[in-house]
Amino acid sequence: MSLVWFILVLLASGSHSQQPLCDNQSPTAFGSCVPAPTACDMLYSSTAYPNNVTTTSMMSVSRLIAYQPFVNVIDCSPYSQLFICLSLAPVCTSGSPRHPCESLCDLVLASCSDKIQQLGLPDTDCLLNCDRYPSTGCVDTDDPLVLAIQSINPLTTIPAITQTPHTTEPSTANSSGECPEVSYFTDSAKSFAQGWLAFWALICFISTTLTIATFVLDPSRFQYPWRPVVYLSLSFNLHSLTHFFSKGLGRDLVTCPGNQFVQTSITWTWGHTPCILVFGLLHETMMTAFLWWLMLSFSWFLASAFSWSSEAVSHLAPFYHVIAWVLPLVLTIILVATRVVGADELTATCFIVRDENDMSFYALLLGVIIPLVACLITGVVFLVIGFVSLFRIHSIMRHSGKATESSILEKLMIRIGIFVVVFILPAVIVVGCFMYELISRPFWTPISEPCNDCVLGNPAVFMTRLFMFLLTGILTGVWIWSKKTLLSWRNLPQRLTTCCRPKPVDVPHAVNVGVGEQITMELESSDKL
Repeated sequence: MSLVWFILVLLASGSHSQQPLCDNQSPTAFGSCVPAPTACDMLYSSTAYPNNVTTTSMMSVSRLIAYQPFVNVIDCSPYSQLFICLSLAPVCTSGSPRHPCESLCDLVLASCSDKIQQLGLPDTDCLLNCDRYPSTGCVDTDDPLVLAIQSINPLTTIPAITQTPHTTEPSTANSSGECPEVSYFTDSAKSFAQGWLAFWALICFISTTLTIATFVLDPSRFQYPWRPVVYLSLSFNLHSLTHFFSKGLGRDLVTCPGNQFVQTSITWTWGHTPCILVFGLLHETMMTAFLWWLMLSFSWFLASAFSWSSEAVSHLAPFYHVIAWVLPLVLTIILVATRVVGADELTATCFIVRDENDMSFYALLLGVIIPLVACLITGVVFLVIGFVSLFRIHSIMRHSGKATESSILEKLMIRIGIFVVVFILPAVIVVGCFMYELISRPFWTPISEPCNDCVLGNPAVFMTRLFMFLLTGILTGVWIWSKKTLLSWRNLPQRLTTCCRPKPVDVPHAVNVGVGEQITMELESSDKL
C-alpha cells in the first residue's frame, strides 16, 4: 500500500525530537510549496512547507514506527489515506496550505474509530480530535480531492454523520466541487472564448479547405517553389479541426478527467488520453505550419536568388517533408514524455500551460517560443534576400524594355509583400502572447481571492493569440485569390464530364534578362496562381 511508502518517507526524514504530534496547536507558518511525499503524490502534487513531516516538531522515529499498523486498517475508509496525508502534509493550493476539515475527520472517524482505538497508536486522540481541524478554507467532504476518490470507486458514498461531539460550520471551500478547483477566468470569459474560438476555427477550416480543394482540381498551378502553400494550408486545416475535436469531446473529458484538473508533472493514465491527443495535434500542427512557411521562404529564395528551376527545387521535397512533419512530432513526444502538458481552462484544451512548476517555464520557452522565433527570423532572412534579388531583376527588365515580363514580376513582388505582412505580423503577435504568458502567469491571483493589488489573467491576450494564429491560416488563401481560381471552379462540371480531354500546353516566351531563361519560366508559372 502507498501508505507504507508514506511511513518510510517520514522515517527517512525523521528528527530526533520526542514531541507528540499535537504539541503545536497553532498552524505552522507557511513558507512555500514543495512536491508532496511519495505516498500522497497520487492524491495531490504539492504540499505546504514546513509541515508536520519536515519541521523540528514532528514525531520521533519510534512514534512513526508505531503508526505503521494503521496500514492494516486502511480499508476501513476509502478516505483514510487522504486524511492522514492532509493531516501530516497539507495540500498546497494557490500558494497556501489546506488542512482537512472537521467534516472529513468525522467521515474517517465514523468508519475507523473503533479499529484505531484497538490498535493503541500514539497520538490517536490528537490525530482524530476533529475539534482541532478547521471548518472553512480546508478540504471538505465535497472537495474535488474527495470527489475524485468517489469517481474511482463509484460505490463509495459520503455517509451521513448523525452523532458528533461538536458542531460543524458550513464550509465555503469549493462547495460546488467544480473543476478546476482554482479558477483564473470567469465563466463568462470561458463561454466567450469558446464561441470566439469556434467561429474563427470554422472560418479557417473553410478557407484552407478551399485552398486544398483548388490544389486537387489543378495541381499544375502549385509547382515548386509555391507547393508548400498547400501543406501550409493543410497544417492550419488540421489545427482548426483539432479545436472542433476537443469541443466535441467536452471540457470535462479533456481537461478534468475524474474531476481532476490536468496539471503539469501529473502521472499519465488512460484517462488523460483525450488531453494528450488534443495537445499532440495542436502542437504538431502549429509547428508544421511555421516550418512549411519556412520551407516556402527557402524555396522562393532558391528560385529568386540562385535561379533554381521548379524541377530543381522539387528535388528537395523529401527533405522538406521530413523537416516539417517529423521534427515537430519528435518535439511533441518529448514534451508529453516530460509531463509538461496541462489543461487550459479558458479554451478547454490541453497545451503547455505556464504555472509555478519550473519545468513549464522551460517547456514553453524551448518547446514553443524559441522554435517559432527561429522559424520567423530564418524565414524573414530568406524573404529579404529573395526580394532584393527580384528587385534587381525587375530593374534590369525595365531598362531592357521588357514591359510584359516586368509587369508579371511586379505582380509577384506585390503578392509576396502581402504574404509577408499577413503571415509575419500575426505570427509576431502570437509569439508576443506566449511571452506574456511565460512571464506573467505565475503571478496571477485566482478570481475567488479578493484583493486590492491583484494581478489577474487577461483573457483578451489569449483570445488575441488564438485569433491571430487562425487568421494566418485564413489568409494563406491569398495565393489563390485570382481569376484562375474562379475559372477552375467554374469549369469543375466540365472537368467531371470530360476528365480525359487533353489540356492545352502553354508555351512560355523565353526572355534573356541576364540571369537565364529559367527566371522567365518561373515568373510565368507564378502568374498562373
